[in-house]
Amino acid sequence: MVSVLSSVWGFQHTAEANLDKLEQALDRWADLPGSVRDVVRQRIERIRRSLEESPKTRRWRLRSKVGERIRWYEEVGEVDR
Repeated sequence: MVSVLSSVWGFQHTAEANLDKLEQALDRWADLPGSVRDVVRQRIERIRRSLEESPKTRRWRLRSKVGERIRWYEEVGEVDR
């Protein structure tokens, strides 16, 4: 997983944003046992550390300099049924 994310900046950026949202949601899930919450936080941190430490491609590094100024994702359209 890390090697795929480390080669495509937008993919990694989106994954990191989703990890942030997951971590914020943990505090809202009152019925989630504390031990489970701790395990999830540890795993989120492990993923973040792996992403940070993984080697990045030249293309990834160049795209990261552009950041969110240019859209990195495709809009999802409505599906006709």
